[in-house]
Amino acid sequence: MTITINDNIKKLRTQKGNTQEELAGYLNITVQAVSKWERSEGYPDITLLPAISEFYNVTVDELLGVDAAKKEKRITELLEQAQQNDDIKEFDIKEFDEASALKRNDDKITRMREIYKEFPNDFRVMRYLMEALLSHAHQNHAELIALGKKILAECTDSAIRYEAIYFSCLSCVLINNSEQATVYANMLPSYIYTQERMLPFILKGQALLEHTQRYIVDRIEDVMNTVTWMLSAKEYAPEEAAEAWKTVAKLFEVLYNDGDRAYHGGYLLGVYMDITRLYAKIEDTENTVIYTALIIKQADAMAAAQVHQLDGALVNALKYDACDFGKGFDKERFMAFFDDPVFDFCRETEAFSKLLH
Repeated sequence: MTITINDNIKKLRTQKGNTQEELAGYLNITVQAVSKWERSEGYPDITLLPAISEFYNVTVDELLGVDAAKKEKRITELLEQAQQNDDIKEFDIKEFDEASALKRNDDKITRMREIYKEFPNDFRVMRYLMEALLSHAHQNHAELIALGKKILAECTDSAIRYEAIYFSCLSCVLINNSEQATVYANMLPSYIYTQERMLPFILKGQALLEHTQRYIVDRIEDVMNTVTWMLSAKEYAPEEAAEAWKTVAKLFEVLYNDGDRAYHGGYLLGVYMDITRLYAKIEDTENTVIYTALIIKQADAMAAAQVHQLDGALVNALKYDACDFGKGFDKERFMAFFDDPVFDFCRETEAFSKLLH
């Protein structure tokens, strides 16, 4: 058994953000004594351990570092299990209904609350519980924000801190508290100061090639997401919205060669679906048929996708294993998209009927 109380006292003090003087004052001892503990030049008297534990809201065993490795292993296993249970292994448009999604979210919240009850001072557990609570933000907003505040007050891990800010911001958005959401959003770093923009100055060779190509892919996906927000900013006519999405489709079509489009192709498929639905709304048979054909072609490619080395000029260092909808993509079930009544106006036309059958 290894006792690591010296390191633990320094770690806990740093996390809480207090000074050696404050800890010494609480314990009614000298600052020099605390300093010696942290330099591993001595240990606290055994009678002080309960007071130190209470000050930092930990058990005496946690303060001593007893079975720390065993505790770390259990936390890691519990979090991994929680995430595995949350994974959706196969894409199933018929089974992915609102009721089953809510049930999964409720189960995830229950699991994470149980883990948090066992490990109430682990910041990773707090982070995953915040993420789970986000699925029912209206009911759980106060709990989520309290966890975020605890992380920001005590956690020194920058990644966990940024995620806590991100989840807090999203929760405020979901309860329509724009003012507080803006406060949290402004706590996040500017897009300029990101690892994606800095790593090209550091990486070399193949690592640099793969990083820059993934960066290109990610930015085009960002364009797609940003267009979604743009179209929500005002009322666009269906023709205008369709043109915007067609521009996004061209970016994906330029990025990926014909044989590559099954990989990350779920994004392109979604864009084609949006365009098709928009043309159907205005009963434009010609364009509805054109983009229905593109949907069918994309769905066929995704259904047949395997491990593949991309060959487009901007993505030829990347390899993907099946499509982003997962290996279980089922084209027949996906075709339920066309059951929407918006397509009734052209359902009996020869060109449209032939594509679906």
